[in-house]
Amino acid sequence: MQKSRKIPAIITLLLGFFMAILDTSIVNVALPRMSEFYAADTASISWVVNGYSLSFAVFLLAASRLADQFGRKKAFMTGLFLFTLSSLLCGLAGSITSLILFRVFQGIGAALITPLVAPLMLALFPPEKKAVMMGITGALAGLAAASGPALGGVLSYQLDWQWIFYINIPFGVLALVLAASSLAESYDPTATRKLDWGGMLTVSAASLALTLAFMQANDKGWDSPYILSLFAAALVSLLLFLLIESRVKEPMLPLSLFRIKRFPSGNLGLFLLGIGMTGPTFILAFFLTQVIGMTELRAGLIISVLAVASMICSVLAAKGAAKLGPRIFSVTGMILLALGTYLLAGLTTESSTIDYIWRLVIAGMGTGMAIANLTATTVLLPPPDKTTIAMGIGTMARTIGSALGIAVLVALLSHSMRAEMASAQTELAERVASSSLSAASKAELAEALQGTAGNRGTAAGGASGAMQGLLDKWDRKEREQLQAASPDAAGRVKEAFAKDKAELQVLLPRLQAVVNTRTTAAFGLVFKISCLALLLGAVCAFVNGRKAEEPAREAERTGNAVRSPQ
Repeated sequence: MQKSRKIPAIITLLLGFFMAILDTSIVNVALPRMSEFYAADTASISWVVNGYSLSFAVFLLAASRLADQFGRKKAFMTGLFLFTLSSLLCGLAGSITSLILFRVFQGIGAALITPLVAPLMLALFPPEKKAVMMGITGALAGLAAASGPALGGVLSYQLDWQWIFYINIPFGVLALVLAASSLAESYDPTATRKLDWGGMLTVSAASLALTLAFMQANDKGWDSPYILSLFAAALVSLLLFLLIESRVKEPMLPLSLFRIKRFPSGNLGLFLLGIGMTGPTFILAFFLTQVIGMTELRAGLIISVLAVASMICSVLAAKGAAKLGPRIFSVTGMILLALGTYLLAGLTTESSTIDYIWRLVIAGMGTGMAIANLTATTVLLPPPDKTTIAMGIGTMARTIGSALGIAVLVALLSHSMRAEMASAQTELAERVASSSLSAASKAELAEALQGTAGNRGTAAGGASGAMQGLLDKWDRKEREQLQAASPDAAGRVKEAFAKDKAELQVLLPRLQAVVNTRTTAAFGLVFKISCLALLLGAVCAFVNGRKAEEPAREAERTGNAVRSPQ
């Protein structure tokens, strides 16, 4: 391809890919403003996020197959058009129901865009540069996902929340124009136009049931009949899918792909990476906003440090992998991400901005190394004509991993928080009982603190807020008693209240420290456990990767097996 067409082609592919991944997280910080604008409850507003993620996961593999059959350029441009139009409609939505519906369409557009970037990009470069470009593409996904909260915060706070959707329109139009003039059409030469309806319906049903179960498990209960029925439906659909794909002559997903050495371990690594990245992104954002009391904008800007470090490191790692092999970088990346996540467990309510940043730099370095090389090695293992479906499988693995990570870690956080707050309640009661407050004041303080240790979102000002309310109450009681007291008794009333207030001021930091310590301990446990997924991911990355001296001819050796009927 001529250079005059190659540069616009690269721009349109990276623009489309960045927008599709960005919109998985850009809306998060604007949800409170959307809720206020539409007067919507939490359950309804959460579907602004869930609707996009759900449709993206459900249509990913089907979109990959259809693009291979009917034209990748056409599918990519269809996805861009649908994504851009849906972005406009999201900004103009007059009700929460219409916003959710347009977000679903936006997710379908993203499902058409994302898996096609790899085959269309690889067609632009010679074999020796393909791994580097795939590494950069994988890293761009990490940058987009991690920078979403920061960009969303800036747009919604400086302009209005609708601009998190309107920002896509000029870039979407530009990408469409460039795609029409610079991209070349391509197909999977081994695929006919015969549709595998059974495979597409069963894999979509399995994705729908599994993703929906993860999204709603904490609200409905993991052992509720509704969630168990979703898991059962996902299992049955998956088994039917495997049965159909093993018997049909032209399967949408050749099962022989999973006989390629290192391909299964690579996708398992991406799945575990999706779980592990929930810690330094979603859980940390919750910690910063709900525990520390930061604004969503500031929390997003802090977490964007991870995105910047990831982007820089991914480019360097992709180039280094060309000389040293991808294994050392993907394994080191997983370990660094695990280390950075583990170090987040050391954060307290007294931590400074620098304390957050240096930990996120470590996690970001690991993210860049791991995503860049794990994505590249996994997608490049199958034959070139199967790159689209390979990219779809890898993206789906990471998407479902992220959904599972959020569900499991939030459930774990809730359980850990209940245990820690029960201990905090006991410790608070002991400290109040041993204080020099009057008996009546002890009873009032104990009652005021009852709700403090039970609310995980009050650590930043829980005990202090409860005690400020108690001080206001005492002020009112003091005025009432002084009005009713004789001149001789007024002095004793003032003295009694002054003594209790002075003791309360001494007691305040001690009680607040108990709540803070217990709250950060609950989050710390979640950060530590999320490391386990990343350490397992490091093992998968070791199996998936290769050393520099190993020839990268896995796809050539297995190409005939992949193309042959099941």
